[in-house]
Amino acid sequence: SASLGAPPPPAPGAVRADAFDDGGFDGEDAPLERGHAGVATERTRTLEISRSCARGDRATRQTYVPDRLLRGLLPDAILEKFAFWRCHDDASLGGYEKAPSGGDRQLVLTARLSGPLDNPRCDVVRRALRRDDASNKDEYDVALPDDLANFSVDEATPPLQLLRLGGAGAGLSPLALKLRRLDALSHSLAWVEPPEGSKDVAGRVLEAAGDAIGSGISARVALLELPRLGLTLRKRGSKFWCDEHD
Repeated sequence: SASLGAPPPPAPGAVRADAFDDGGFDGEDAPLERGHAGVATERTRTLEISRSCARGDRATRQTYVPDRLLRGLLPDAILEKFAFWRCHDDASLGGYEKAPSGGDRQLVLTARLSGPLDNPRCDVVRRALRRDDASNKDEYDVALPDDLANFSVDEATPPLQLLRLGGAGAGLSPLALKLRRLDALSHSLAWVEPPEGSKDVAGRVLEAAGDAIGSGISARVALLELPRLGLTLRKRGSKFWCDEHD
């Protein structure tokens, strides 16, 4: 199994007990989450869930990706709120709200994997949708399933790109160190606005490293979210203001 999540308990003799760091499954408690791509496990039935969607005037399909396969690539705060589907036409991942408010606005994520297998990275862009019959769907690279057919990209709300706060050996920036005092970085989200004069964000991974480039990117952070604390901080001028306690 090449999964990043915890596989089900193997049948007796299907896998060596010492193949895993925790000694294998023993007792009633589920094993710790771990992944060993080189370990053979017993084959079982697989359920694949697919659906149709549209990217502009082009039709394509999506396949559901369980959360456990994305742990370590995306922050837990995102996996708890969004369900991800793999697009067949370009291998990107579309993230859609698990519990939408049912109103005229929704958020959608587009994630693209890059980098080597031993150090994969995930570039995440967030866009706002609004319910209407606008004709601008061809201008944006957003895959919309059938239940969002009456939505289009809200041009009044600029797209935001997720800032990578740490991991993969990168040093923590001053911003990440401050957020870590409030909550774990897995539940701290920093979103960066696109460059001035651009309708879209840069097509590369943004890291909040402690170098000059990272400091410049951190200065462009427009939104901070701490979902477990119920806090949203928006940048106004040179300061961040809390939506809930403004």
